[in-house]
Amino acid sequence: SFGSFDPSENKELPGTLLPKAHLEIQNGDFLVSRANTPELVGACALVAAPPKRLLLCDKIFRFSFRDPSPIEPAFLDHVLKSPALREQIVAGATGTSPTMKNISKSKLLRLRIPVPSTRSQQSTVKQLAGIQVKVNQLKQLQQGTEDKLRALLPSILDRAFKGEL
Repeated sequence: SFGSFDPSENKELPGTLLPKAHLEIQNGDFLVSRANTPELVGACALVAAPPKRLLLCDKIFRFSFRDPSPIEPAFLDHVLKSPALREQIVAGATGTSPTMKNISKSKLLRLRIPVPSTRSQQSTVKQLAGIQVKVNQLKQLQQGTEDKLRALLPSILDRAFKGEL
């Protein structure tokens, strides 16, 4: 899915096949969808706490980073989700079907990605994490308010039909 790693989104390996250890998804892997709908081609996610025996499928790229790397995986995750990079990804995606597009490794490697200093990348990631916490809090508040309004609706309708409003 777009934005986060969801280990439940998988297909089960047939019981007659043995998993190949080098294809097992590991904590900290950086994954990018190479084939999907135009909205989801190039979708990326950092892996956190994957279940055992979950294997990389042929529609997903796994990025490997040098040590030290000029780009922080968490920073790249945010950058690849930005509108400017999404435009580049969609523009580079190919395929004859309007509902299924592919992006090649070479096109991903040619994306124009800003690479500020490591300190600046880490600061940006930290700021965005703080914003995400606030967004999540607002979503919870909105859901609570929505639940309360939904609970009030029958009472309001009852009063309206009785002419009490």
